[in-house]
Formats: sequence, structure tokens, C-alpha cells
Amino acid sequence: MYMKRILLVFALSSFCKGEEPNCSGYRCEELLSKIDKLECRLEYTRELLEDKEKTRVAPVPTQACAQCPDTWIPYKGSCYIFVATKNTFSRSELHCLSLGANLVHIENELENEFIRSQLRTLKETTYWIGLTDAGTEGIFNWVDDNSTASFTGWEKAQPDNSEGKEDCVHIRHTYSYNWNDAQCTSSYNSICEKKSNA
Repeated sequence: MYMKRILLVFALSSFCKGEEPNCSGYRCEELLSKIDKLECRLEYTRELLEDKEKTRVAPVPTQACAQCPDTWIPYKGSCYIFVATKNTFSRSELHCLSLGANLVHIENELENEFIRSQLRTLKETTYWIGLTDAGTEGIFNWVDDNSTASFTGWEKAQPDNSEGKEDCVHIRHTYSYNWNDAQCTSSYNSICEKKSNA
């Protein structure tokens, strides 16, 4: 499996050579993630077929085989769903909690690019993420663990706390899928995230 992965990385790197704008590090990671998921499904199906006659009970997928519920998108140990229902920030977080998740916590540039890439394929344009400075103005914390954001993807001149009323963060199409602060009572779509196999 490890040797296969090295060969895939080499093949993808060769394929990507000279195509930098269209073949970022994220793209290669995305392809590897999809290949991993397909390999896991294939292994699970093989086990299922082998054990069918013996036990008549489906085997439990191994922990190494990260699973996400149907309609959720896997990426680096997490599962994401893009909720096309407009709600306030707090109601969006409550909806995510009802799914066993939280509003998305974006940890680094690769994850941010994964989110942006997914949003480019959707028609709806504005999505809440799990970041707010409602506790202390100017200090943005993630709702899932109350940690202060170490990575951010702000649009130029943002956050601006327009009229002193903008405490929650969304990603906006008109800002090239960069982050913007907005009033928490505004209604937008949302992105939920939970750990795979949760």
C-alpha cells in the first residue's frame, strides 16, 4: 500500500508538471484522498463478500478506513457537508450540532483551498464558517473548541466590523471565496465539519 502511494504521488507530480495554476498541492492531495476512499471501499466490499457465507453479518470497517456518511465529503480525516439552507450563525451551528458536527474549523491554507474549491462548484455563494469575535471584539475564536484562529483567509480590508455589528464570519463568492465578517443575525448557508468515523 505504501509503495503504491509513492508511485501515485510520483505519477501525479509528473502529471502536474508545468500545470501549476490548475494542479496545486491541494489537487494532488484531493486525488490521493479519493483514491484512499476507493481503496477502503474496495477492501470493505471484499471482506463483506468473504464473510457473507461464514457469518451472515457484515464486518465492521477497519479504523484505518476513514468513513463519512453519504452526501458528506471526506478530506484529511474530517467529513464536510455544505448546507444549502439559509440560517443565522447560531441556528447554523445548532443544525451542525444536530448532525454530530460543528460549523467548519479551517486550520490551514490547504484546508481553506479545499473549502474554496468545493464552493466554486456550488450555485449558492455565501456560507457561514465557525469563527466569531462575539466574545471579545477583534479576537476571533472557533466555536468547536473556543481556540483563537491561528490561520485566517480574510478578504482585503476585512474584518472591518461595519457599523460595530459584525461578529461572525462567512466565505463570500463576491470576495473570491475569501473570509468576511458579517452580522450574526444574517441568514446564509453553512458548512458543517466532523471527524470521520465519528
